Amino acid sequence: MLIPKAIAEGVRAGTVSTQYRRWDAPRVKVGGTQLTPAGLVRFTRVTRVSDVDRISDRAARAAGMKDAAALRKALRPRDPDAPRRERAARGGAHVYRVHLEWAGEDPRLALRAELPDDAGLASIAKRLARLDARPTGPWTR
Repeated sequence: MLIPKAIAEGVRAGTVSTQYRRWDAPRVKVGGTQLTPAGLVRFTRVTRVSDVDRISDRAARAAGMKDAAALRKALRPRDPDAPRRERAARGGAHVYRVHLEWAGEDPRLALRAELPDDAGLASIAKRLARLDARPTGPWTR
């Protein structure tokens, strides 16, 4: 599931709590996370929507949309005559509501700030030397 930057920032700010997707089957797992430009986003619940016409304006705004009409337009099935791509947008048979929550900062930011000590650098050099010694040829040179 790709989460656009504006939506991810809305999740972080607390203004977006759901997203809707048209899939054949759920493509995210409850409890799973995704790294976004705004940090980690967690999937807290996935439910199938039985009637898209019953989605309220309030629910659409919780998904970052202007209103329910705009959400319904975005969820319209793709044109059946259009060439099918493996993961075509709006190509699934069912609509799912995915509940989201912000799960924290990008963990790579903290890793970037920490430099390995001498023992850590030696360990990294040893592992890289093993990669370079493989029969397929040098990996780091």
